[in-house]
Amino acid sequence: MKLQIAIAALAATFFATGPTASAQITALPKTATGTEKVAQGHFEPWHFIKMSDLLRRRRIWEEISTTDDKLFGLANYRRPLFDVLINGINDGKVKAYANTDDRFTRELTKEEFSAQFGKATTANTHVTKYIIKEDSLYVNTGEITVRIIGLAPVSAVTQPDGTVKEEPLFWVYYPDSRPYFSQSIITGTGTWDDFFERRYFTQKITKMAEPYIMDPSRVKK
Repeated sequence: MKLQIAIAALAATFFATGPTASAQITALPKTATGTEKVAQGHFEPWHFIKMSDLLRRRRIWEEISTTDDKLFGLANYRRPLFDVLINGINDGKVKAYANTDDRFTRELTKEEFSAQFGKATTANTHVTKYIIKEDSLYVNTGEITVRIIGLAPVSAVTQPDGTVKEEPLFWVYYPDSRPYFSQSIITGTGTWDDFFERRYFTQKITKMAEPYIMDPSRVKK
């Protein structure tokens, strides 16, 4: 529980690890906040973390329940998250990846996505939770930075044998989706980018990988 609270309180930033990852992140220029920020499509850039400063990385998987009273916004904000994702993917602003794994190994074609989810909405699709995949980064200053890698809506799906099983519908690579999320207002002048970056959610950790030591020679015993 203490670990969960500590992680939830950390600032959400990201060290690139994904299909368009690179050793450096090109930061967008800072701009106005509120409606002007949304109109311009800008958002607060992540600060750059040098590889030489990174000591270890720990991958974490979490769940955000849509039935939690504290998270009513996932379904009832001005533009529900699921609808935002579907619209963004249909409009070509967000890429959807197959649910066969969480490593973004196969992007769904426009035709594939349209056939499966093109007409899906919050009204006709019961999304029970969202899976968040993220990294906790430990740097040589003692700081811990948490950065979201991907997210996936989860729904109860009827299997070929008739049983019902909860499974991810598709995966979205979060860093590439931030420009779109920053233009999706949820309430007032807040956006879905604000929701994730400021961690306006309660999560439950479901899995933690062993810490990956970047360079054992730089880690104090």
